[in-house]
Amino acid sequence: MRSLTVLFLLFCSSVSFADDCINVIALSKVISTTVEDKSSLDQHAENFCKEFSQSKNSTKSANYSASYKVLSASMGTSGASAEQIASKYCSAADSKKSRTDAYKQYIETISPSAYASYDQCQKMLKQDLKFDLDVASVLPTEFSLGVFFSSPISDSKAKVVYSSSEDVTCHWRNQEGDQITLAHGTSTILKCSRNNSAQKSYVKIINENTAQASMTIPWRAYNELGIAIDVLSELESKHSQLLEQNRSLLLSLKESVVPFELEKCPEGWKEYTPLYGRFIRGIDKSGESDPDGKRDPGAIQNDTMQGHHHNMDNGGAPGIWDSAEGDGGHARASGPSYRNRRQFRVTGPITDGTNDIPRVSKETRPKNVSLLYCKMG
Repeated sequence: MRSLTVLFLLFCSSVSFADDCINVIALSKVISTTVEDKSSLDQHAENFCKEFSQSKNSTKSANYSASYKVLSASMGTSGASAEQIASKYCSAADSKKSRTDAYKQYIETISPSAYASYDQCQKMLKQDLKFDLDVASVLPTEFSLGVFFSSPISDSKAKVVYSSSEDVTCHWRNQEGDQITLAHGTSTILKCSRNNSAQKSYVKIINENTAQASMTIPWRAYNELGIAIDVLSELESKHSQLLEQNRSLLLSLKESVVPFELEKCPEGWKEYTPLYGRFIRGIDKSGESDPDGKRDPGAIQNDTMQGHHHNMDNGGAPGIWDSAEGDGGHARASGPSYRNRRQFRVTGPITDGTNDIPRVSKETRPKNVSLLYCKMG
């Protein structure tokens, strides 16, 4: 795998006239990362998308390869989620496959607006012109672009012309004017500079041998510290979004009651005493599950037991036994034999022969765990 390590505003020093046009993105690069060539990046995207698809269909934790790190770094962070990467590099129709424009997505992420110049550079390679930014010279106010002409026809020549935005001044090495003629196997350097780095600029290279053969390289705007202004704007926007999210979160927490596995509430919180020893019951706006009907938030319900009756066994004696208020709650017989009258009472619970003896306490309760409920205040 061929890769070029690029640090923000600090690059390798040689003009290599590579065949992959990676260097032409340097003027608009905003993310410090290792720049992959197209074949390597496409392979990383394919590997990741297969792994992502498999992880979605498995209950096991995803185990992504080095491809995740490469694609995550291209997004300006080593902690981008798999879902974020998949949305950028994997096909929406089939998550197992990478997007057909994966490399374009990659270039535009690390170097906005640079894919067009990369694509134009690739086309001009087929016209025997190679370009490389002298990446060591890429500064907010100046850069150098190497141009090399090599043709199968030994006596052929290339006429190359530059143009630029009004704020940029360029000149060919050892030659005046905006045009230069290159013989087969020769090269030159175009040096460009500008006084105001706070606004966007561009430099355009035209191959006059071929109609409509040109490459426009965008030049980003920088502040006085040499940091791309677009990057600062994006960071400020993200910062504002995070502040708004935090503000919304704090507002929602102010009305929240949260359980903690602590003896005391955290700083800024106070104990929510209505939940001392109580369970939470959802408000029943339908009135179908809570017989007390709609209740206000925080309303307390005491423990109760649903009304019920008990069956009583008369031990096989004749007569019908029931409960009588006038008989002190004892059983009362009616029927042919009053002498079979007996006193009945309900005794403690016993096992049914299958389950254990029921546990008895001072209250009726389910299994539970104790946590301290707190409210912001």
